[in-house]
Amino acid sequence: MAHGQGDADLDGDVDGDDFLIWQQQTGVLNIMPQFSITPVNVPEPSSGLLASVMLLLAGCRRRSRAPS
Repeated sequence: MAHGQGDADLDGDVDGDDFLIWQQQTGVLNIMPQFSITPVNVPEPSSGLLASVMLLLAGCRRRSRAPS
């Protein structure tokens, strides 16, 4: 077994000892991803469209009520 194939301690096999050497050399001790539990508000596309239509209608209604 060669060093390039995972035999870090050059004892002729690839085992847990080689894995520990790899962890120590790379500094990878915690491989679990860190997830954020902070809630994030994501607006839906339809609510933006609805708001735009309501503003447009409100503007049209205001113009029709304006005194001449």
